[in-house]
Amino acid sequence: MMRWLQQVGIDITSVPIYMDNQGAIAFAKNAQFSQRTKHVDIKYHFIRDLIEEGTIKLHYVASENNKADILTKALDRVKFEKLRIELGVEDGITNSGN
Repeated sequence: MMRWLQQVGIDITSVPIYMDNQGAIAFAKNAQFSQRTKHVDIKYHFIRDLIEEGTIKLHYVASENNKADILTKALDRVKFEKLRIELGVEDGITNSGN
């Protein structure tokens, strides 16, 4: 995807990934082996390589502000509407008076 963006003239040096799991961020940034991490599949170590290269940058976002939740979780109406507004998605319901 980065190569394609560069080909169309968009210069991008790193991809920001926002997540609300501080444990996952710490694990991705710290390459130490432990009893808890021995089961991790080798493909996930690829992410560590990308972080070390600077291709991916992980950023923490608090759970209450995580816009991805609207796509992945069942939310109450208040949180759903808050995230929908933050994403700029319109209601889609028109009130024609009928």
